[in-house]
Amino acid sequence: MTLEEEIFIGAVIQQLSTTYEAMKNGLTINPEGVRQDIKSFFPLPIPRAVWAEVKKLQNNDFAEFVDSSLG
Repeated sequence: MTLEEEIFIGAVIQQLSTTYEAMKNGLTINPEGVRQDIKSFFPLPIPRAVWAEVKKLQNNDFAEFVDSSLG
């Protein structure tokens, strides 16, 4: 994995975390398909590797949301 790939995936995870917090707090309409997006994106090799590294730095409820969406 390149540094650029790692940075990009980290930015995607931060965006997803922000979206999750907005959904949780009623600040946005829950976008349809978020769980399906997670299910198709995170199993890919680079996102899976980055998630394994940054998961421990995320809020527990967000990490549980991602993991429960995976299966």
